[in-house]
Amino acid sequence: MKDTFYSIITGSGRYIPTQVIKNKKFLKNEFYNSNGEKIPKTNEEIVAKLQNITEIEERRYVTDSQKASDIAFLAAEEALESNGTNKEELDYIIVAQNFGDIRHNNLKSTYCPSIAAKVKHKLEIVNPYCVAYDITFGCPGWIQALIQADYYIRSGEAKKDSSHRYRNPFTHFRPS
Repeated sequence: MKDTFYSIITGSGRYIPTQVIKNKKFLKNEFYNSNGEKIPKTNEEIVAKLQNITEIEERRYVTDSQKASDIAFLAAEEALESNGTNKEELDYIIVAQNFGDIRHNNLKSTYCPSIAAKVKHKLEIVNPYCVAYDITFGCPGWIQALIQADYYIRSGEAKKDSSHRYRNPFTHFRPS
């Protein structure tokens, strides 16, 4: 009988940017509809409506020197520390994101190397079988990342324990 594996979240990490931007900052913006026409309402009305719909009163911005990969690394580092996980035992690093890595004052988004690969590098993981990839899926991406991680665990493909350290995840694809 095959062993049944279950997914359990045993640690978590986060990074909360330090710059707080209140909604009143957007009172100086111009707002346009989907046709590119300026919305014929005052900015006060537009900002109030957006706050009413989203309940967002403020946003957090990263510093000019930070990119998505930097804050993903900080969150990953905290997640590993939160339960004492050995980073070399990770089978996968899955990063859910929606716009790649962007430097301040640069409109160019970079997707390669992936943010997950950059996190693996910043964590200084030497395990060559730790697979790192991004899911570019917008807001629900984190749910899809959990679904994929759960699949790997339930299938037996991933299991964080030292008995399979450095195992080749592609051995079942080798011809006999």
